[in-house]
Amino acid sequence: MKELELLGIPNARKERRGVGGFVIAFVVIGVVGLLFFGFWPNFRQKELHFLTAPLRRGEFIATLGTTGTLRPWKSIDVLAEVGGRIRAVYAEVNQKVRAGEVLAELDPSGLEGQLRIARANLAVARAMAKASRVALVEAQRRLKRSEALYGRALSPQVELEQAQAAVSQAQAELEVAQARLLVAEAEVHRLEEERKRLVIRSPIDGIVLVRRAEGDQLVTANPMAPLFVIAQGLERLRLEVSIDEADIGQVREGMEARFSVDAYPDQEFSAKIWRIHLSSQLVANVVTYLAELEVENSQGLLRPGMTAKVSIFTARKSDELLVPSPALRFVPPLEAKLGPPRRLSPSEPTLWILEKGKPRPISVQVIGNDGKIAAVQGPGLKEGMKVITGTASERER
Repeated sequence: MKELELLGIPNARKERRGVGGFVIAFVVIGVVGLLFFGFWPNFRQKELHFLTAPLRRGEFIATLGTTGTLRPWKSIDVLAEVGGRIRAVYAEVNQKVRAGEVLAELDPSGLEGQLRIARANLAVARAMAKASRVALVEAQRRLKRSEALYGRALSPQVELEQAQAAVSQAQAELEVAQARLLVAEAEVHRLEEERKRLVIRSPIDGIVLVRRAEGDQLVTANPMAPLFVIAQGLERLRLEVSIDEADIGQVREGMEARFSVDAYPDQEFSAKIWRIHLSSQLVANVVTYLAELEVENSQGLLRPGMTAKVSIFTARKSDELLVPSPALRFVPPLEAKLGPPRRLSPSEPTLWILEKGKPRPISVQVIGNDGKIAAVQGPGLKEGMKVITGTASERER
């Protein structure tokens, strides 16, 4: 090897060793750099930075959202009480009507024939009753004469007994005639009342919402097929909403509500809970309860059948301490450095206050929570305190 160096020929093994060492050093430095720059952000990410919100005073309003349908405050189905063919219709949709006003009439021709026969039968029954009364008077007169003759021994007993039997028979015939007279009178009365029912009248003052009656239409006395639907005015409406069983404990009669309809998306209307039904409804395996809200509609903008998006004010409190709802769910991570320990009640919610860069817990009482803002009370709470709502790494910041 030395000879090669003296002759000016380089040592190939030595050069290969130097080049190999340089390559190894370069690879080591590269790996270290990758590890350093690749994991350094992860080390920095472990530095906690708390997200806070100030504890402030204000009005707390909790709402319960649901949907419902507007209905007339009071509506009545007007039915055909007897079957027949409609002769004339006098009411139109949206027409205002008075109680007793004629809406439609059925053809009375068939009933008039029956009524004439019934009246004739009534006349016959009256005549028969009159004849029976005359026969009874004559039988009683004969009985008196037989009794007088029998008392003077001028007539045999058999004639007296025959006279007595004739009176009993006349009385029975009169009773039968009077019964037939009552039946005939009842039949005439029934047909006259049925004739009155051929005229369909409005039972209340209101507006015709639905009209299913047409001229020459054949109808029957079917309670499932009303000819008219009359609403008792639209100045006041009823809003029917379904309340989930999990939320029914939050609502009470008299609570205020606001709602909107698609016809007026930029306008809100007011309502008040009028009645909450005790019976439940099962829809798609979900138990709900029907609540009825009273709606004032003096402007006439709202119509029956409209779908409403409703917000019921379940709680309304003024001058309360308010925090974002996520603050009640915050739990410090394990690597967080906590402030001085405090005794906490496991049954009470906890807020974490940031003091000198460290979280400190305070037990509170939640007055109301709508999922976004919560109203709280508790000793040691002061307006302006920094309440922790979450954490963020320096990268997230």
